[in-house]
Amino acid sequence: MSQTTITLAFEQWKAQQGTTGEPVLLDEFVFANVPALDPDQPVDRNETLPPAEQIVHRQAVSRKGVVNDNAVVHSVVLGADVGDFSFNWIGLINKASGTLAMIVHAPLQQKLKTAEGQQGNVLTRSFLMEYNGAQAETGINTPA
Repeated sequence: MSQTTITLAFEQWKAQQGTTGEPVLLDEFVFANVPALDPDQPVDRNETLPPAEQIVHRQAVSRKGVVNDNAVVHSVVLGADVGDFSFNWIGLINKASGTLAMIVHAPLQQKLKTAEGQQGNVLTRSFLMEYNGAQAETGINTPA
């Protein structure tokens, strides 16, 4: 079973964005392989990015969509040209500020790249974020 949370750092950063009128832009997914991570335990809302040596891949958000006024979705597609690595931690960040917004702890998963005639896998990961005013604060208008 996976565990998910919106971080306290995101809540603070989102409030700052609100006072300046800047949009809440989440633009990068981070994948990591964190040793001894238990996906059945709740995620600490104070958690930060794993150390650089545990980060196995970073990729820009592929798609964004609005579910309703208070819910938006950010998605990434890891194509067959990406890999090979294993991951059990996924984060969604604002790249410019380094703010970690959302975290998923998951069972260990494999991402394989197509190589030497062996077909790799394609993975899609989507994060649904729900908070008051999500659509207005992100400026996302495309239906999810």
